[in-house]
Amino acid sequence: MQQVHKLIYDPKTKRWNAYDEKNYCDSLYQGDEICIRVENQFFPATIELDTQWYVSIDGIRFRLHPKQVYDAILIPF
Repeated sequence: MQQVHKLIYDPKTKRWNAYDEKNYCDSLYQGDEICIRVENQFFPATIELDTQWYVSIDGIRFRLHPKQVYDAILIPF
């Protein structure tokens, strides 16, 4: 089973960062592919930046709220 990370927004760097429990793992960049949890299911998505960060799931855009923590599986490139 793949590792589930917590995605947390850092207002200083204006980036989403992935954490493994409390340890920093990586910063996310525009175009990175992840699987993000929506309710109880994971969906393949691409993280994108316009005026705000969002994920695109099958062409549908969902805004990422900076005060929200998301569960995600990072997909290696």
